[in-house]
Amino acid sequence: HEILGDDEVAFKMIRTNVSHVIGQLDDIRRNPKKFICLNDNIDHSSKEAHVVKAVLQDFYEALFPIPSQFELPREYRNRFLHVQELNEWRRYRDWLKFFTHISLACLILFTIGSFCSNQ
Repeated sequence: HEILGDDEVAFKMIRTNVSHVIGQLDDIRRNPKKFICLNDNIDHSSKEAHVVKAVLQDFYEALFPIPSQFELPREYRNRFLHVQELNEWRRYRDWLKFFTHISLACLILFTIGSFCSNQ
């Protein structure tokens, strides 16, 4: 590992003022750093918040035009915010799959038993 000074980090507090955000992002473009930290202090209930988010999305798409291999394609979305939620969903899915297989096996056994008792 390597310890870097503060001169390699761009830290910006992103607020709801659109012109201020554009100035901050232009400063990052002018003086590229190894690390970029954007702190979200946006008032999301404000009317300007939508514009600020669009400006941030445009900034990131210009800065990183090629998506990472680890990103989901645009038509997909991640349903789970936390890994715990994903694990709970997997447990529920596995339980439902097990219950379905047991029900199907009982139905097949019932059908075979019913067929054999008629002959």
